[in-house]
Amino acid sequence: MLPIFLINLDKRADRLAYVSEQLTTLGLTFRRFAAIDGSLLSMDSQTLFDVPRFILEQKKRPVIGEVGCALSHRALWQTMLDEHLDYALILEDDIKLDPALLALLAKPSFYKQFDFLNLSSFEPYYTDNAIAQQLLEKGISTRLQAKEHGELKKWQQLEHNPARKDRGYVFKLHSTPDFLALPTPIIACECDPAPPLASGYLLSKKSAHYFLQASERLFFPIDLVWRYAGGELIQAFLAHPLILQSLNDTNIAGRHTGYKLNQWQKIQRIFKKSRNSPRKSDVKKRYGDYL
Repeated sequence: MLPIFLINLDKRADRLAYVSEQLTTLGLTFRRFAAIDGSLLSMDSQTLFDVPRFILEQKKRPVIGEVGCALSHRALWQTMLDEHLDYALILEDDIKLDPALLALLAKPSFYKQFDFLNLSSFEPYYTDNAIAQQLLEKGISTRLQAKEHGELKKWQQLEHNPARKDRGYVFKLHSTPDFLALPTPIIACECDPAPPLASGYLLSKKSAHYFLQASERLFFPIDLVWRYAGGELIQAFLAHPLILQSLNDTNIAGRHTGYKLNQWQKIQRIFKKSRNSPRKSDVKKRYGDYL
């Protein structure tokens, strides 16, 4: 049975009750993980975050709640390695679950195609189940096929949200007839990089290993770790998320407060742009023909 972990602060019994009721209704058992409370930590004494580089990379200061969040996810990744768990579902406690999640979890052979499958976000991609379904109905399931059949522009609608500057690539679409017949069709988009947001995700033991390595010294929020974990991991997201995060009740106050860089910091930031080159090289080796 797939292990399901729920990250929950001791002081948020209300959230535990809310998510526990949803999981019980779906017939899913879970293990509660007592989240590390960032409010009990000190930013001055923490050693996980490289604060100066974080400011350069993210144009904001890390807040102590992000430290607690990162430590919690890292602890679960280590648990996967310690207990030799091949796959796991990790959930945060401010979520609403789509009942279609049951159908996905009932097909391990489907989600185990990926090392990491984000169930909670598609940004910065501009996904549309209707467009993805139209492509699949035409027999187009890869970016290369879209190029060959003159459908690249439609495919690119899956890859870029005009409201955002960042973008990524969708290389393949994955689904099954049963998944497409659901009220919430399940279409997995194999991509690079996977979207941020760590409210709910499936990952392999291999991913846990890579994520731990990539997060030994953080200059990014923990929900960007898959962008820095090397290009050997097969990453994906769902065109329609099955896990939705509440945006009105966060335990990480101040995480979106920006920081104005001075001129010297702006210059330094330019020279950090090659930070992803090893990962991008690995990705190009795997998907070069799709680009």
